[in-house]
Amino acid sequence: MPEISSSPAASVGLRHVLEDGVAILDGRSLGASRAEFVIRDLASLLEQASKGGQFTKARRLFAPAADASAFEAFGLVFRYLRDAYGDDLNAKLENASLALRRLSSSENLSPPERQAARDFLGQMLESLNRDVSYLRQAEPTLAHIQ
Repeated sequence: MPEISSSPAASVGLRHVLEDGVAILDGRSLGASRAEFVIRDLASLLEQASKGGQFTKARRLFAPAADASAFEAFGLVFRYLRDAYGDDLNAKLENASLALRRLSSSENLSPPERQAARDFLGQMLESLNRDVSYLRQAEPTLAHIQ
């Protein structure tokens, strides 16, 4: 699974995996081993995030320590997609997760399933790129006027 972190350095790996996921869903070839790696990692990330989303949806205050990664994964997805999907985030996440799990099992996706998963990853990538470019902006400095 891609590293779950909010740092700009960690987001580079996630960005590449998302870019490759979008490319695969668009039908572009990346090579069998890279495609398998990307789909497996994205399916794992979204499956964990979906599990974390179920905890938050049920408003569970406590969960086993083993589920910490699910909360982290959902937090990452929530950070980038809450504005785009609002109350539909959990449903969109579950649909994208199912599509990627099916794809990782070499099942064929219907065109609407493929497009929905592509849109989800594409929106996450767009939000990630916007977030990282914001973090890269130079800090404001105070100009001294004489």
